[in-house]
Formats: sequence, C-alpha cells, structure tokens
Amino acid sequence: MTETDNVLEILLRLVRGERATPFSSQSTPTLSGPSVVGPLLSALTPGSAHASQQTHVSLAVMAVFRMTIEYAQKAVGQEKGKRQAEERVGEIIRCLPSHLIYKSLDGIFKEWRVEKKR
Repeated sequence: MTETDNVLEILLRLVRGERATPFSSQSTPTLSGPSVVGPLLSALTPGSAHASQQTHVSLAVMAVFRMTIEYAQKAVGQEKGKRQAEERVGEIIRCLPSHLIYKSLDGIFKEWRVEKKR
C-alpha cells in the first residue's frame, strides 16, 4: 500500500460507495465514452489497476488529485512537488475514521483474492 494509486484507491472506494466492489449489483451503470470528457477523461488512465471501477465522481476526485500534483510540481519542482503532494494526500486519507479505511482495504483484499484465484 505504499504506491500512491493504491492509497488513493482507499478514498476512491469510499467515494464510489458500494459500487466499489465487483460483488455489487451489475445494474450499476458503467461509464460511457461520450459522458466522460475533459478532465474526467484525462483522469481515466487506461493502464490504471482500478480504471474499470471508476464513477464520474471518483474520476473528479482523481482529476483534483492530479491537478494538485501538477500545481505542486510547478511550485517547488517535479520530484519534490509530487512527493510532497502525495505525502499530504496520504496524510489526509490516514486521518479518515479507521472503520472507513478498513472497509476500503477489505474490498481491495477481496478483489485481489478473486483475481489471484484466476
């Protein structure tokens, strides 16, 4: 859980609610191409481990996170800005109530376990 994408996924799962797990109802609408434009589209990185699970709101959170990194890099330099922004976001997420963090981690673990069985 040291990779920034995984730490951010804890927050994104909470933003998505119960839609965060593959075990939820399949009636949950998926993102369609024309409805994802601009900054939301740029937040949806094709190689992301969790890209297929994102909602419009979680993409907005990702876009705000990426914007934060971009401005931090401009303010204090590429590596230092990115590192500082990631540390602060990690700190914010660690301040969430522990039961919410555990809920997200449990979902990530269940998903990992299903993928590992394949």
